[in-house]
This record gives sequence, structure tokens and C-alpha cells, in this order.
Amino acid sequence: MKIAIVTGGNKGMGKATAAALADHGFHVVIACRNQFRGEATLADLISKPGRS
Repeated sequence: MKIAIVTGGNKGMGKATAAALADHGFHVVIACRNQFRGEATLADLISKPGRS
């Protein structure tokens, strides 16, 4: 199992990086300053088929 930590992962390049890593089978840990935006990003990433 590969694990990646992405800082600033709730928008922009960080969010795109987190999504790309998840697409490649990584377990992604997202660090961000805003909890609500982070939770929304998590929901977006999980909603794609094949991810959980």
C-alpha cells in the first residue's frame, strides 16, 4: 500500500494532485487549513467510481 500526504489538497493543484494519486492507487492524506473545504474535497474524491 502506498500512502501520499498532500498539503493544500482542498483546491487547485493540491486537489488535482490528490485526485491523480488516488487514480494511481495511493491512499491519500489531505492536509488543509479549512475543515469544511477539506471534507467537501474528500466527498468529491470518494464519489468517483472505484475509490473508497
